[in-house]
Amino acid sequence: MRTSFILILLTSFMISSQAQISISGMNGIKINQTKTEVEKLLGNKLELKPDANGYNYFTEIIKDGVPLRLSFVKYDDEKEGSVYELYSISTESDKIKTLSGIGTGNSLEDLWNTYKDNYNISLYFYYDEDQEQIDKGKRAFVLSGINEDTIIYFYLKANKIYRIVVGLDEGC
Repeated sequence: MRTSFILILLTSFMISSQAQISISGMNGIKINQTKTEVEKLLGNKLELKPDANGYNYFTEIIKDGVPLRLSFVKYDDEKEGSVYELYSISTESDKIKTLSGIGTGNSLEDLWNTYKDNYNISLYFYYDEDQEQIDKGKRAFVLSGINEDTIIYFYLKANKIYRIVVGLDEGC
């Protein structure tokens, strides 16, 4: 009896300590946090680089064993000067899952069965900007809540998730 209780306790601890994705962030980092807030959470300074289009800034980190790419937008505040705000978080790691247990390697069917009843869902073919055409071998499954201003993109190749992005919902 005591051994069973200890195993249940250890299993619960392992599940609760795993890296997690929610509709508002990953691994305790939340969309809309400022660079300063993220640095405080991580305990170190972030060095941001401009992305290819020059509009956003990014850095790559490892938090709780999970590689993450953090993308920030810059805006000017009258009191604070230049402020960088977290716009999106992405990963291709298999070491992190959503609160519902979905992660890289899961299928389109898994996504549909898990989220069809409680979320707004969009599914579309991926537009390859380099090739300037639709790539029917890749898709995006987009999940949004009813009241959230954030969204989760699950990118799929051959109907398997290979990349997950949590970001701001830019819908109308």
